[in-house]
Amino acid sequence: MNLEEYAGQFELEERYWWFVGRRRIVASLLQTLFPPGRDPLRIADVGCGTGGNLGLLDRWGEVTGVDSSPEALRFCSQRGRANVVRGSADRLPFAEASLDLVTALDVLEHLQDDRAALAEFRRVLRPGGHLVLTVPAYRFIWSEHDEALHHKRRYVLGEVRQKVAGSGLEVRRISYAISAILPVAIVFRILQGLRPSREDRPKTGYVALPGFANALLASYLGLEARWLARASLPAGLSIVCVARR
Repeated sequence: MNLEEYAGQFELEERYWWFVGRRRIVASLLQTLFPPGRDPLRIADVGCGTGGNLGLLDRWGEVTGVDSSPEALRFCSQRGRANVVRGSADRLPFAEASLDLVTALDVLEHLQDDRAALAEFRRVLRPGGHLVLTVPAYRFIWSEHDEALHHKRRYVLGEVRQKVAGSGLEVRRISYAISAILPVAIVFRILQGLRPSREDRPKTGYVALPGFANALLASYLGLEARWLARASLPAGLSIVCVARR
């Protein structure tokens, strides 16, 4: 992503409804996969960015953050995260079959070759290990937001299923997510994509909201998280997938 976006993400990740809600969805899925009382897991958060998800993953075991950007890793250090390494999604610094869990939260869309990354995730997972990933949905809402984040693509559910299964992983759960605001988001993103940018560089579409509205959206996603732990949604701004080696 554009370098200045790392600072913005670092400021937003703890409180902005999108990031808070996505963590709640991931946490709900992980609670289903790994109930209390299990041995600690060995975990890699691939494309960890500025480290906003590492604290969540600490609940399940020993977490290593991996990112290709030195700027992102510097922000991880500001969070006090020492166990982070520089690396790419298609060449991870882990031995074969050495991890219990790989997370890739809004990562594949940044990669030129997402299939190579999925094959690498399978390589480092032990038999029975899990991958949890999220990606943005629907190419037709491509906008300046995607340009600012250096996205290569947005996805539909069938494409994610086919690519994950094609890597040799077993798809255990897949669904659209972040659904309630989809109509509003579609209109906003289309308008954002149509208007000429006033800046030299594209900007993300994270809209500043009043505190009550931000909390309301985060609370809704908490409800959605509980639903997604046991059922699917037919549409949404994001796609979430759980797969097993």
